[in-house]
Amino acid sequence: MKIEHHLERAGFDQADNPTNGHAQIGAISVGGDWIASSVTAGLNSFLGAPDPSVTFGNGDDVFNTGGPIGVIASIASITIKGRAMGSLETGDRFGIVAESIGAITIGGVKLALTTAFDPTPFPIGPTPDFVVREVARI
Repeated sequence: MKIEHHLERAGFDQADNPTNGHAQIGAISVGGDWIASSVTAGLNSFLGAPDPSVTFGNGDDVFNTGGPIGVIASIASITIKGRAMGSLETGDRFGIVAESIGAITIGGVKLALTTAFDPTPFPIGPTPDFVVREVARI
């Protein structure tokens, strides 16, 4: 299975309203490629973004309000068995974005992420617009 032009967000209600800035996602497994897609736990693209599906991971993502205090917005792990990349379009941005992100494996290779919070985006794939980013709660 290939994931393409998809946005997966935890911390939103059925009407797509942000409700939980402490949302958690368990293990994600994709059997094929991950192309021009994003996944986030507890965060939203900057307020007023015309299309949040193409603006994650650029540094202006914000935590949703609500949710249990003291719970880390996290993605436990993500495994993508194929390729992972953004797009060749200008001005878009895709990401794996949360307060804490566990292990990431792409194409059988485990990424060498830091063991502590690191706000620096970690670029993924052959396009410059797909990153892993941990966001600090202010």
